[in-house]
Parts: sequence; C-alpha cells; structure tokens
Amino acid sequence: MEITQEQRDAVLRLHDDGKTATAIALGTGVPAYLVREVVREAGRPMVAGRKSKAEQYIDQIASLVEDEGLSLFEVAERIKIPYQTVRRWAGAAGIETDSSAVRRATHLATVLEMYRADRPVEEITAETGVRPRTVARWVSQEDVHRKPPGGSKPLKRDRNIEQVLVLHREGKTVYEIASSLPEKVYFRTVADWLTEADEAPLWGNESWLNHVQAPAPPEDPRHQEAISLYRTGMTYAAVGKQLNIKRDTIERWIEAAGVTEEGGKNKIRAERRERAKTLYERGMTTEQIRAELGCDFYMARELLAEAGVEVVDRRGDLHHPLATPVGNTCPCGQLTGSKSRRYCSPECRERHGGKRQPDPTNHVTFTCETCGGETTKRKSIGNANRFCSNTCAHKHTKTVRNYISRDLDVVLESGWEVAFAGFCYLLKVQAERVDRDLIVYMSHNREYAPDFWLPSIETYVEVKGQVGADAEERWATWRAERGKLGVVLMPQLKALRQATTATAFLSLVSSYANMEA
Repeated sequence: MEITQEQRDAVLRLHDDGKTATAIALGTGVPAYLVREVVREAGRPMVAGRKSKAEQYIDQIASLVEDEGLSLFEVAERIKIPYQTVRRWAGAAGIETDSSAVRRATHLATVLEMYRADRPVEEITAETGVRPRTVARWVSQEDVHRKPPGGSKPLKRDRNIEQVLVLHREGKTVYEIASSLPEKVYFRTVADWLTEADEAPLWGNESWLNHVQAPAPPEDPRHQEAISLYRTGMTYAAVGKQLNIKRDTIERWIEAAGVTEEGGKNKIRAERRERAKTLYERGMTTEQIRAELGCDFYMARELLAEAGVEVVDRRGDLHHPLATPVGNTCPCGQLTGSKSRRYCSPECRERHGGKRQPDPTNHVTFTCETCGGETTKRKSIGNANRFCSNTCAHKHTKTVRNYISRDLDVVLESGWEVAFAGFCYLLKVQAERVDRDLIVYMSHNREYAPDFWLPSIETYVEVKGQVGADAEERWATWRAERGKLGVVLMPQLKALRQATTATAFLSLVSSYANMEA
C-alpha cells in the first residue's frame, strides 16, 4: 500500500505532537505498520505506547530482590504473580538472584536446625524463604528423619516391639501376637516387625478369623421386643417403624438371634405353604388354590413345590369331585382341558379332524382358459369356472402398456418395440405393424402374431425382452404357416444399434430370420 505525501506530512506532524502509532493510524487512516515505517525513515524515535504487564512490575521486582533481599519465590507470593512468570521477567531484565547452590549453602544449615527443633515447615518457609518442597527435599537428601507430630511421642512400632519379641520367643504365632497387643496391629505388620528384627515369624495352621472377637450383642432394651414382634409375622420394616429403629438394625438383631425363619415374611410364607398343601390334598386344582389364597397361578405352583407336592393335571378329570369344566368339548363328548385344544386325544383328532372331501354341490370342475388344465374350485370363488390360478388369470387379462409413435403413426406395446421402430426410422427402413388378420392359432385357443413386417426383405420380426415358456411353440407355428420370422432379443437389439446403414441393418435382420431361435 502506498501513501501520499500529504499523508506522510500528517503522520510526522501528529508524531511530533506526541501521538502513538495507533493514535496516528486512527487519525489519518494509514495502517499502524506504515506509520512506523514513515517515522523510522524520517529518523525519529517512536513514542512509547501502553506499558506491558512485565514493564509494570519489573521495577517492583528489582526493588524487592535488591533492596529487601527477597527470593523470587517470595516476590511471586508478594505481588501475586506465578513464580515461573516472575522468574522469566527477572531473567529478561537481568536481575541477579541467588542461584540454587548459593541459596542451599546459605539456608541449608538453618533449615536443618529448625527442622530438628520440631519447627513446622510453614514457619521454616516464612523465616528462610525456602519453599516447602525444597525443605522436604533437603531434609531427605541429608537423611534427617521426620519426627511425629508432638515431637516426643514414640511410634507404634517402638511402643510394641518389645512385647512382640517377648511373645514371639514364647512360641506365639503372628495371629496370637496381633490379638494380644494392647493396640490394634495387623498380623502382617507383626510379621514385618519380626523380619526387621531378624526373627522368623511363626504362622501356624490357624486362621486370623479365629482370633477376631465377635462384637458383643446389643444391650438395647428393645432388642427382645423386636424379636417378639418379628415372631408374630411382622416384617423388618414394620418392626422398625413401630420401635422407631432402622430396618437394617432390626435385621441384624434378628439374624444374630437366629430366628429369621420364625417370623416376618418367612412365617407368613410358611403358613401359606402349609395351607396350599392342605388344599391340594383335599383335591383342589392349582387354579382353585390360587383363588383361595388370593395369589397368582405361578405363586401357587411355587408354594406347592416348596411343600414337596407333586402336581398332576386334574383339569380334564370329569370324575373328580372338585373338578370344574375347563377347555373345549371334544366331538366325543370329553373335555379337552384347554381352550386352545379342539380334541381330547390324538385318536379323536384322526377320527374327527381328518381332511374332508369337497362337497360336489358347492364345487365345480372346469378347464382353465389359459393353460387348459382341469381343476376343481368352490363356486363362491370369483372366476371359479375360468382360471385355475391367479397366474393364469393375469396372463389372460393382463394390462398392456401402449406407446404411440407419431413419426411412424403406429401404436407399440413395449419399450423393445419402440427401440426397434426407432432404428428403422433413423435408417429409413420401411417397417409396418403386422396385420392382425394373419394371426395363427395354437392349442387351447391360443393365438399369436409377430410385431413387424419388413417389405424390403419380406421378413416378419418378433421383438422380445424376455422369452416365455411357450415362445418356441409360437415361433415354430408361425414359421410353418406364414414364412420367415426373425426373432430380435436383447443381444440382437444391441447389434442392430451398431448398424450405421440400412443395408447393414437389413442384413442383420435377415441373418436372424435364418437362425433357429
């Protein structure tokens, strides 16, 4: 982009007035980068714009480091800027700070002395300016062990190791030692302590569970009351609601007392189980037991199975005193036992359910108009005396799509005929539709006539996309009664399409007439 001399003069005038490059760009419409180029070419210094964040804090950082002797970590905490950012700004500004080696040499002794004196790490960081991570790293490198909170309280190992060794030398296993200590100690911890003391732990063949004492039974006065209510048939939730105790607590009390099978839902189910067994032994069916107990069929079967009752099918037993009619009635007079069964036995099915013969008064036997076959159908079926199947009916009454050619002034019956007629029209070959008076007749009142007549070669042409079952018979009948017939199928139609002259086209058609289709 080029600027005029007037724009240059305006840029320099505004620069002399103390405007920044951005302000000049807004006032003159010249981009800021071109404003800077014009000022540099004139040999004049640029006017400083807004200070960056680093420039705003760098003087304060230098003062805190040089005057107060703070580390960059302390400076970062003071001005609320991330330590890495302060470190980058100080390095770019050339502010000299103590290196890690100098800082370690200066503060290491003080940090270790304060740590050994049980001073908290927060106080060490506040007084020396050394970060907590650095304090932890230094004491670890110098192998200074941390003391527990409080400073003087010994560790659990120091409090119990002597008693552990005494019990071990008496022949106690690690399980027995762990259960004998006044403090809770895991048996594997006891084994680790013995290993550290160069003693071989004794494991024995007992399990740790044998040394775990079961919790004492609850002393709540409502314990026995809860058990009594449960034995009356109340559920855990009902007992808990009445005593204002959580359901889980009631369940734990009942299981600890070993009365889970004596009450609650178990008691109710046991009573229903015995009731179902009694009713079945009286002769009632499962359906009647279901109605008596007010449950569904599957629950009744489940109760009987729990009671050890072998259920037999009583639905078709008319001689049972409590039996009710179930299912349909077989033609022999017996109940079938199911609403979906029509016969009571396979013998009745064969006797009464065999395939019936057609009634001569309701059926008619005729010859199909299409295929000539003989068939029998009901008189109530439409076209019962004309066609044997839908296929024959469709062949006899199918709808033909007609195509009208204005150039040839003919009506065509398929797309294949349209293609053939189009080739004849383009190559100036005379083609005529076959006169329907020339129809030939075949068996079963069938008739046939080809599609075109080519006078120049005296040949009839049949154009077909698909060959039917009786096509060969039709063509043979026509050749025997009328003369030459050329059959043009899809491969022949593709070859005719390649013909460029009428002579070549007629030659191909003549060769098709001499071929046996």
